[in-house]
Amino acid sequence: MSASLSHLRPAAAALGAALALALPALASAATVGNPQVIRLAPNGVQTVLGGGAPWTNLGGIAVDAANTVYVANQGPIGPTPTGAGIYTLANANTVSQPTAFTPLVTGAPTYAPQDVILNGNTLYSLDGDKVIGAPTTAPATQTVLSSGQLYDSLGVDPEFGVVAGTTLYTTASGSCDSVGGGGAYVIAVNLATGTQTQVADLGCAALGGIAVEPAGTLLVAETSSSTTSGNTKATPQVVRVNPATGKVSTLGTGAGQGLLRTPQGIYYAGDANLYVADTTAGIIQVNPTTGHQFTVAAPGGKSSIGGAYGIVQASDGSMYISEAGVAPTLKASAASRQKLTSKGIVFKASCNRTCTVAYDASIRIPGGSSYAQDAAFTKVKATKSLAIKLPSSVNKRIASALKKGRTPVATLTIAPQDPNTSAPGKSTKLVVKLTK
Repeated sequence: MSASLSHLRPAAAALGAALALALPALASAATVGNPQVIRLAPNGVQTVLGGGAPWTNLGGIAVDAANTVYVANQGPIGPTPTGAGIYTLANANTVSQPTAFTPLVTGAPTYAPQDVILNGNTLYSLDGDKVIGAPTTAPATQTVLSSGQLYDSLGVDPEFGVVAGTTLYTTASGSCDSVGGGGAYVIAVNLATGTQTQVADLGCAALGGIAVEPAGTLLVAETSSSTTSGNTKATPQVVRVNPATGKVSTLGTGAGQGLLRTPQGIYYAGDANLYVADTTAGIIQVNPTTGHQFTVAAPGGKSSIGGAYGIVQASDGSMYISEAGVAPTLKASAASRQKLTSKGIVFKASCNRTCTVAYDASIRIPGGSSYAQDAAFTKVKATKSLAIKLPSSVNKRIASALKKGRTPVATLTIAPQDPNTSAPGKSTKLVVKLTK
């Protein structure tokens, strides 16, 4: 499992499943914290354009010159997602109350789009390890333009993207604790050939959005500067990347007087400022020259903004913001040393409200072998004792190592999500040493 639930790879059996979608009943469900789309006018007026079912976990957002908005919905996390696809709303600048967005791209190969990027009359979505192209008008025939390659070999999935010429620059990250790979990268996709090229290695980080400056340099949001077990320093920041050299420099951070907390989508605007959708702090403006930050719109009070995720600006200066949904918070604990038993590795979990807990394990077995346990999902109302049961073959390998005086170590990744919207919360990592 990577640092965020949105990076969980779907079960192979579900990849080809077509998703049947209905128009959402939005007006009654558009409340702060639900997945929703908001228009933020230049005068500061906020208007909720739509929200609620079947949206579960909104991703990136785009807008064209005619004020048609496109938004990606990842669908609920798990083996059988529903509601995943790209939705659209025409004349979004005239909408005054929540209304229904129209499904545009649904069904295979779309499975759980995390971002949607508009370039001319083409939409590009980042979905699992794929870049998918589709026209902006129905019927939107989908084409897989790029898949696998670096995303698979590095063990990461594309998260946010921006087009510059014939190149789609994407962020891609996963926990450095992951057995299957991990790290944080900027990866360029040639839209003509689908070829992927690594532009920059940002080490261990959880990445958010990416934007391109007029000079061709890239700005990248880092939700945290590390995703490793036991790390005590994880500063949110925006960094500048030179795509020609891969050189990385820091533009602004959340340290000190910085306002950044959990930056996700970013957008380089026509007024030569960078706007950041921060799920904790709201909408933050960052000066690309000085790194100075100030709040454009904050959560709380009468604000409609409660968990900003994606952001884009229209030609009239209005900003359109997608909210993934406000996730529950998790507390988890486990004994640091546990005897190997048939019950598995035991831990306790609780949420501040009813949540679905996703959990998995990666196990280092001294002697050169390792094992990764796929995620399981359990609904939790109060503190609950859970266990990750391992296959007998793995237990035998662990027992063999213990007989030789070696200590296998299991890293548990535990994360909450809203059971209705699947909005993912912050994950917790627990390290357990297995004993006789």
